[in-house]
Amino acid sequence: PVTRALESRVARVVGRDGKPLAVQVAVSERPGLPSVLVVDAVLSPLAPGDYAIELTVTGDGQTKRTFLAFKVVP
Repeated sequence: PVTRALESRVARVVGRDGKPLAVQVAVSERPGLPSVLVVDAVLSPLAPGDYAIELTVTGDGQTKRTFLAFKVVP
C-alpha cells in the first residue's frame, strides 16, 4: 500500500544475479486509501527459472526499493 504521494515509481524484472532483463514493465497506481501499486510485466520472453520484480519508489525525499520474487515454470 502507498501511504504518501510518490514522485516516481520504477519497476524492472531482474534475474537471479540481480541484473535487469529486457522485459516490458509498467507501473500504475490503483486509487483508494491507501492506494496500491500495480506492476504489469510481459513475462512470455522469459525462460523457465527464478526472477524478481525490483520496484523503486521515491516520495517525500525518501527512496525505497523492494523485490518480489517469482518463478516461471514450463
